[in-house]
Amino acid sequence: TKRYRAGVKFQERGMLEEAIVEYDKAIELDPYFVQAFSNRGAAYHQLGKLDLTIKDLDEAIRLRPKLAVGYSNRGMAYGSMGKFDKAIRDLNSAIQLNPKFPDFYSARGYLLSASGRHRTALRDFERAINIDPKLAEAYNNRADVYLALSQPEEAVGDLDEAIKLDRNFAIAYV
Repeated sequence: TKRYRAGVKFQERGMLEEAIVEYDKAIELDPYFVQAFSNRGAAYHQLGKLDLTIKDLDEAIRLRPKLAVGYSNRGMAYGSMGKFDKAIRDLNSAIQLNPKFPDFYSARGYLLSASGRHRTALRDFERAINIDPKLAEAYNNRADVYLALSQPEEAVGDLDEAIKLDRNFAIAYV
């Protein structure tokens, strides 16, 4: 719908409050508009409104139980709340629904690492890289795990690769 498209444009420009207003209107017009709930949830997440994020993503998943990105986004929101078991369960669901999407493995690896499960996280980053060898974020996040495991040589190699793949990937320079 027109309102939904306006919300997407606002969100792409970082105008999150405006995007939410447009998604609200799209949902008023169609209370079964899954993508509007999903995108509004993502906008709430960007604003740090995690309870609203979870609420919208719960609704998106209720309306479309096979919405892999809904599980992934909700998992990342739970991760932001420090609820790592729930977060990882959601990423497991996303991967089960779409096992060939490398970002889901990278996201689960990030959550596993944040919860202290570094060796398991390494396996997820390796899966992500095997699926998409050009996923700079996976190399960067795997480097963080190597540093946590006191393996600086491997970390430097992954950071170099992340920079080679995406020169604008500033975090890899740090």
